[in-house]
Amino acid sequence: CAMFGHMNMSQIYAELRPEAKQHAPMVSLAACTGTLCLYLLVGAVGYAAFGRTAMPDVVAQIALHCGESADIAFLHSLLASFVVLKTPLLILPLRSLTLQVLDPELKPSELPQVHHFLLTLSLLVFVYLAAVALPSLDRLLEILGALFVVPLCFIVPARLSWTLEVPRPSLKCVTLAVFGTTASVLSLAAVLIL
Repeated sequence: CAMFGHMNMSQIYAELRPEAKQHAPMVSLAACTGTLCLYLLVGAVGYAAFGRTAMPDVVAQIALHCGESADIAFLHSLLASFVVLKTPLLILPLRSLTLQVLDPELKPSELPQVHHFLLTLSLLVFVYLAAVALPSLDRLLEILGALFVVPLCFIVPARLSWTLEVPRPSLKCVTLAVFGTTASVLSLAAVLIL
């Protein structure tokens, strides 16, 4: 999943054989370029079909437009599988972080399974209740995207590269950091003004 794949990249890179590491930038570039092309294609097709009348929930809009059919049921099943399959990528790090905040000396591998189950269930319930309690989830996600996702995608990698790479790629790091900061500020302004 493009949205969460970045969390695993450092571990994957660390496990590569030395001769394969030299090809990692090209693989990353190809993956990002392919993802960008796919996003642009899907976005262009969506706007070509619906124009400015596009609603936040495109699947619901297609169902309203075309009626409930086998295609719509398939789209719903794909969306449900995306939500279900990405949950471990969100909950497992959140569970580990919660355990570390509660007791830094605690080793998660030594906890009984029932404690893991109860903590995971508690986190899922809390997330569900927070989502239900929020009056405008789409507005909150826009603000969070501007404040956290954009910096996570641009500023954090620039800082890591600044610290870890020898020789230091100063121009690349500064460019990424400036772009990330600018995109974050402009995104936040667009969310708050529009």
